[in-house]
Amino acid sequence: MRFVRDERGMTTAGMALSLLLALSLVFSLGQLQRIYAVSSKVQNVADACALAALNPVAEFMVVVRACDAVALSLSLGSMAATGLGMVVGCVPFAAPAAQALLSAGRTLAQARDDFVRKAQAGLEKAQRALPFIAAAQALSVASQNSGTAQRYVAVALLAPSDSSAATVPAPGELDEVLDGAEAALPDLQDAVDRAQQARQRAQKAKDDAFAHDCGNAPGYCMQERADSLAQLPASQNPTFSSVDAWSFSVALARAQAYYPRRLAVERPLDGSVEEQAKSALRKRFYAYAANKVGQGYVFEGENGVDMFFPLLPQNTKEMRLTSLYTNEVYPYGPAGDGMAMHAWEGCPNAQGCAALGSIWQMEREGFSECELCGFSAESMGSVASASSRIDNGFEYHYLAVARAALDYQAALEEGQPALDEAREIAEGAIGAVSEGLSAATASRISVVPPGAFGAVVVAANLSDDSAAGGFANAFAPDAGSAGCRVAVSGATLVADPTGEGESVLTALLDSAAQSQTVAGSVAGIADVALTCWSDLLHGYARGHDGLLAAVERGIDALPFAGDAGLGRMVAGALRDAVAAARLQPANTDALRSVLVNTAHVAAAGDGATLDALLRAKGAIAAHPLEGNDSFASVMGSLEEVALERVEEAVGGITVAEVKVVPGAGEPFTVSLGLPPAVAEGARGAVSEAFAWLRRLQAQGGGERPWE
Repeated sequence: MRFVRDERGMTTAGMALSLLLALSLVFSLGQLQRIYAVSSKVQNVADACALAALNPVAEFMVVVRACDAVALSLSLGSMAATGLGMVVGCVPFAAPAAQALLSAGRTLAQARDDFVRKAQAGLEKAQRALPFIAAAQALSVASQNSGTAQRYVAVALLAPSDSSAATVPAPGELDEVLDGAEAALPDLQDAVDRAQQARQRAQKAKDDAFAHDCGNAPGYCMQERADSLAQLPASQNPTFSSVDAWSFSVALARAQAYYPRRLAVERPLDGSVEEQAKSALRKRFYAYAANKVGQGYVFEGENGVDMFFPLLPQNTKEMRLTSLYTNEVYPYGPAGDGMAMHAWEGCPNAQGCAALGSIWQMEREGFSECELCGFSAESMGSVASASSRIDNGFEYHYLAVARAALDYQAALEEGQPALDEAREIAEGAIGAVSEGLSAATASRISVVPPGAFGAVVVAANLSDDSAAGGFANAFAPDAGSAGCRVAVSGATLVADPTGEGESVLTALLDSAAQSQTVAGSVAGIADVALTCWSDLLHGYARGHDGLLAAVERGIDALPFAGDAGLGRMVAGALRDAVAAARLQPANTDALRSVLVNTAHVAAAGDGATLDALLRAKGAIAAHPLEGNDSFASVMGSLEEVALERVEEAVGGITVAEVKVVPGAGEPFTVSLGLPPAVAEGARGAVSEAFAWLRRLQAQGGGERPWE
């Protein structure tokens, strides 16, 4: 019979056959969907196991970062304590405090070296256990997905599968800096003490000068005398309550304002010729003093002090050495059988005297004294004599300030070589500390553990699920039991910048710091070093900012009492050294696992097992029915890796411990442990999983490929 179809329709037999074919296809697709649905459950479990297998690796990386934080902070803390010790070494008579800080720096360095040795061994031991821990974690997840109707087993392989050597700072790399600082400290302290002794003499001179200028007010002093004798205004006659706020320039400026003012207000006390003569001579002296004191100067700066306080004559002998003795300003003329010189033009006996002479001329030519004004060399010499010898005279206090200025400048000049020597020693030590900081920031703990590139999991569903569901037909007959199903899944770790990683690490490091800061465990200045280390530990994630803040806090806690400025200058050099270190912030992002193609994970590894997995995947893709042979070879390699170091992992692995201060509580321990669900009987569970997986080939009869 011939079937015909055109625009008018088709035959009845043709319609029946079309319906039969359509229904067969529908039921066949339904049966296939049922089979795939039953089979796909194992893939979901495999994916969950792959994600879980990398959790121990992520936790291991937190441990690595914790170890790096402890080691780095101890290195930086050691260098910071050494630098702070050299800063304190610049403070006079602070050798015990400086030595305590250097000892603390040595203690931190020794703790770093001890910690690094333990961390290297512990990290490598933990790495060797990671393949087993990952396998146990995957098996645990598979067991948790099992039930009365389903039973899953799984094994995991990490890429890379082999552990690598941990990169750690070299022990003793800070010793050269520490040795140099300890050797330099005695010379530094000796130079500082010599400079301080000179500074103490200078300070005593300054204290004396301050007291004579305004420190004794309202008692006799330059300020009080200027106010009482010349009514010098307060703007030119200030009072300072502290020598630290006062300087020699204040006294000089007061004197330079006093004499012009005293000249302006000078008046005779009465109308007698004798008093008028004395007033005239006082004016001569004040004019001379205003000019002479006006030549004074005070320069104080970083390069030292340069001061000049002109000295005024105190008696006739000293007057003869000044221009008061040689100035030709006194009238003279005939008097009896000789000549007489007069104190000023207003002397009645000076009327008609056109010639002017000097006291030097008067003495050389033997002039007689005027019977009215009684002018002589002693008349001029006595003007400043009384006020220079008793404390109610301005000149008495000015002379004391001038002499103190000479002593002050001489003491500073004497101490400058010692100060320069101390500065050179301290700056050399800080330079070495700067190099140590740079070396410490470059020496970090790092490791590429098993699983760094990802994990591959092989999971099997051992339950005997039925694939029937009413969809069996001639084209897709009832398959009965679906049998064991196997699936492969891959996962890798990616950064999770949510801040969770920093929170976890911060909590861990807080515990480390607190374990070493037991009350009373350290005393005095050494606590500054331990606090600095604690600040560095907490500031690990902040990098350079955390380092600078920790050192700044340490500097603020130092005793600078009695410091001549050198300590603060060296502290500034230490700040510059820290700033030059440029420590980059640590990467504290948490790691989380994500699913990827198993081929990508296997390709990133370098082990024979991963190579076998790649070959197996290729063989299955090319010849699906021959996949069981490849599967069997992969299972053998997987089992060897998973069971390699079971015994050393059970019970947890102590990676490292740190104990900075002897007697300061219990050591802080960094450890990595097995998940609780697999800590007991793990070896037997993993062995059982492999045994089931090896039996899959026999159950498959060599006909069904694994997925």
